[in-house]
Amino acid sequence: MKNIIKKILSTSLLALPVAVFAASFSNPPTEVINPTLAVKLVSLSGILGLVKIVVNFIGSMFFAVSAVFILYAGYLYLTAEGETEKVGTAKTQLIYSLIGIAIGLVAFSATAIVSSFLTTPGA
Repeated sequence: MKNIIKKILSTSLLALPVAVFAASFSNPPTEVINPTLAVKLVSLSGILGLVKIVVNFIGSMFFAVSAVFILYAGYLYLTAEGETEKVGTAKTQLIYSLIGIAIGLVAFSATAIVSSFLTTPGA
């Protein structure tokens, strides 16, 4: 089993540069800064925009990592073979993954709540 996993990982790591270099660089970007990410920190809305970008990124990372750990918990459960200690480890891993998803949801909703308190309804 470990040999198969090593083969899959090594093949995917060898294929990664091929996927990266397959991108076309014939039309390089003319601007260095992406205008959607360039936030002017002059007003409150600019600061809120920056906070939203950062929180959305961190929340997305929580979801992605939690999804990977849910798959890992499933793998632990399937390979436990009925041993109570390994099944307990898998359940604990699943609980931690669900906590990670809850943190991601709180991060997304916190920005909406804070921005609703800081901005005026008509603006």
